[in-house]
Amino acid sequence: MLVARKILIRKLYSTGTDYETGAGEVLVIQKIGTDATSKVTVNVEGAPVCETISYLGDYYKDTDRFLDYRDLGNKFVVVPPQRSFNFAIASGSARVAVVGYALRLSPGEAMPSELASRYNNQTKDYATFVNESVSKAEGETIAANEEVTIFTKQADANETLTFDGLVEGYAEAGGAALADYNWALKFYVNDYPLDFSLTDAGPKGIVLTMCPRPPQTGVNLQAFTLKDNPIVLNPGDTLKCVIVNISGSDYTVPTGGFTAYATLEMKRVIK
Repeated sequence: MLVARKILIRKLYSTGTDYETGAGEVLVIQKIGTDATSKVTVNVEGAPVCETISYLGDYYKDTDRFLDYRDLGNKFVVVPPQRSFNFAIASGSARVAVVGYALRLSPGEAMPSELASRYNNQTKDYATFVNESVSKAEGETIAANEEVTIFTKQADANETLTFDGLVEGYAEAGGAALADYNWALKFYVNDYPLDFSLTDAGPKGIVLTMCPRPPQTGVNLQAFTLKDNPIVLNPGDTLKCVIVNISGSDYTVPTGGFTAYATLEMKRVIK
């Protein structure tokens, strides 16, 4: 009787539930998606090996959820035989879509070396993200061309952080989206701007129209990515992300307040 050795996996998992692989079966997670708008952590044997959020890949795709599943690339997750794994979220519950495969091992057979190597490294070399926001209260003013810091991220002495995936921004007031063409994200590495130095060269930053959070109908279906021009932070380096008022006029925050968001894919390597 022919028994399949490699079985394609397309499964929906739930947060807050513990799972375990069977004897002689290896689970490999190559892509992931979720409907959670807060962090979902993939744990293997209690150790975090991946972190994700819906803005980087939802659990299915339609006109309002345009992104594909998040491709983990060489940061794929390996769960060896008879090992526990789960998908954790700080509060509430969520669904997690997993794309990958299961590998059936013969009795006494060890995992292939490339999977064993990845398993041994995945707790210190994994896919994660930054998802931060900044708010202003009613009546505050954001001047024309003013920059408001959303976040700063510094690489620790023992790590390298690489931003080579999606970059997404969004601004709202009183719970309603603001005109995305009036706002932009701008980045600094060690206080050096990753942009034109003069406004004569054009508006500052990456206009929110062109880095939607997330890509969707009625906004923009085209995502923005750093794939071809990654930002790499070595130990001690700092990335700063700001929101810029590029409308040409001062902006007074209305009732309900102002909030700007930035979400970036990131890879973390701990040395």
